[in-house]
Amino acid sequence: MRFYSKKVFKFAGEVSGCVVMGIVSAATQTLWYRIAEPKILNAMDKNEAKRKQPIGFRGES
Repeated sequence: MRFYSKKVFKFAGEVSGCVVMGIVSAATQTLWYRIAEPKILNAMDKNEAKRKQPIGFRGES
């Protein structure tokens, strides 16, 4: 049985690439759900609250 080092290294490279992409994907999802999404939703809620106030009271925050 011969040891095919090129195939082994190619397979190891593909596996490590998948692992790296998995880590990047998880980090991106964490940043989105913990940081970006709550800020966007909070800003949308503030804009909605401003629109629902009577015109004369918009100057007060």
